[in-house]
Order: sequence, then structure tokens, then C-alpha cells
Amino acid sequence: SDIAMLGLGLKHPHVQADAYEESLIGLWHLDNDPIDAAGYQTVYLFGTPSFASGVLGPSMLLSGDDEILVSNQASLDPGGSFLSLLAWVKTTSSLQQVILSKGSRGATGYELRMSASGLVEFEKSGSSADPVLTSSRKVNDGSWHFIAAVGLGSGMGIYIDGNLDAQN
Repeated sequence: SDIAMLGLGLKHPHVQADAYEESLIGLWHLDNDPIDAAGYQTVYLFGTPSFASGVLGPSMLLSGDDEILVSNQASLDPGGSFLSLLAWVKTTSSLQQVILSKGSRGATGYELRMSASGLVEFEKSGSSADPVLTSSRKVNDGSWHFIAAVGLGSGMGIYIDGNLDAQN
């Protein structure tokens, strides 16, 4: 699958548009390198990712064995803050794929993933009983899709290509 841009923001949902970039705590364009454009996070590459044509220029091509790892820093913890996870993805896979995650089940963290059936799943957790929000639209059709998962407190939403697809 191709993953082009990953962004992570922790901020209140009513941040003015021109201040949004200042609220980012990580932004990886993944166009020719894995460097964080926001300048805050260290990134490590595992496997042999390559580059291919993407929606906004070059994109990083991650096969099933490739991984991008960001160091585990407290600034990536959502706490009670607003959380937004953003990614451009292109895949035809029928395997579950993690797009972006931090933490593990039962720990404070979050995960944005694609299920084996091609649906987007978003989990913002603090315990093993936390709900998983699932989209109704599949994204494993071989086309580029812009996925945004947002959370504020216990409220969560999944946007696909700019349209709200699921919310709780």
C-alpha cells in the first residue's frame, strides 16, 4: 500500500485555520524522506520502503514488511486534548493494516487502521473497553483517499475524502 502523508495534531477543535499548522506536533510528507516537517519528532525507517508517484507528488511506498517508527514521546499522548490523525492512503490490500498508532490496547493511545475488509477503524483508548469507530466506506479500492480521524473527549469521527463517514 502507498502512504503519502501522515499528520498528527493535538489541539482544541476550534483552532483557526491559519493557526492549525502551529498546533501540529508531527507532520510527515513522506515525499522523498521521512523527516518530520513540523520539526518535532525523530523518525526511524525499517525495511526497504521506496518512492512512487502520489497524489501530491512523490509518496513513500510501504510494503507489508516496511515500517515507520516515531520515537515514543509524551508530546504524542492525546490526554484530554483534541486529537486529529490525517493520512493519504492507496491500497488494494485485504489484510488489516495499521496506518498510524501509539500505545497498545489497555494503555492510553490511539490507532488508525484499515480492517481486512477495507474499512477504516479509529480507536482512542484509555482502557481495553474503549470503542472502535468503523467507517461504512471501504478504502482498499486502489484509489487515493484522504483519511482524517478526529477525537475530543469520548467523541470520535472518521472523514474519508472530506466527508464525514462515521461518528459516535
